[in-house]
Amino acid sequence: MQYSDHTPNPDRIPAEVRPLVRGMLFNRQLLGTDHDGDPVTDAVKYTSEEQKRRLSTPYDGDDPFVDDILDIFDFDPLDFQVDSWQLINDFHQQRHDTGQPHAAILSAPTGFGKTEAFLGPLYQQLRNGEQDTTVIVYPRRALLQDQLGRILKHVHSMRPAGEQAPLSVGVYMGGMPYSVDEVRDDYFESENGRETFQLANCWCGDESTTNAFTYDGSSNSYTIRCEADDTHSFTNNELVLSRERIKNGETPDILLTTLESLELFALKPNYDIIDDVDTFVLDEVHL
Repeated sequence: MQYSDHTPNPDRIPAEVRPLVRGMLFNRQLLGTDHDGDPVTDAVKYTSEEQKRRLSTPYDGDDPFVDDILDIFDFDPLDFQVDSWQLINDFHQQRHDTGQPHAAILSAPTGFGKTEAFLGPLYQQLRNGEQDTTVIVYPRRALLQDQLGRILKHVHSMRPAGEQAPLSVGVYMGGMPYSVDEVRDDYFESENGRETFQLANCWCGDESTTNAFTYDGSSNSYTIRCEADDTHSFTNNELVLSRERIKNGETPDILLTTLESLELFALKPNYDIIDDVDTFVLDEVHL
């Protein structure tokens, strides 16, 4: 890491970085690479501009892979999302044909649907039996919990009426219960006479009403069930919350973890999780 102040020769700093360094050193706002920067006061360091958002449009292509993804999400996609779905699927096919791994970086402003951009093709490949396990790695536990509810909603939307969910989801993070009979004590808290799930709420709630998942189970099985809609439920086979099952080879189709936990289970000699994984996703990488 090189440091800079007012005195060094600016020529040693790459040209594309100089405006940023100059803005920080001389306390100026930069609203673009061609903007010279306006002075700001000591009390106001930053400003914001309305973000230029791309409008979504109904998909009118003829790619059945995209059509199947839209059946899950039920929204009009951005071009960025459709391009990402097709790119990931192309890479998947190339990996299958050549045996060589492929990687992609999806970059877009906040609110452009990056999460759906990578989840859509993964859902399709998993439920078509084209790969075994996907591990999604989050920088923080709070973000993992936020995305867990979102993924459960998607999985529920794929479930045929009255049948088991087509994909299983699991979490692996610090402090998780080792066995099924510990799930109730570790992940549920008593609240107003009911035991509520602490990792995620049901998607059917809104800003004014929170619909919690409640616990129903025994020492060797459980079901989490939305208090407002009994059909929004997941058994211990559909939502894996104990470390023992994952350690013993029952890795779910989608495993959510943190960077620290990934390092831990990857280095454990008696854990075969890494061997079961076809795809890793690093979500929310900030450069």
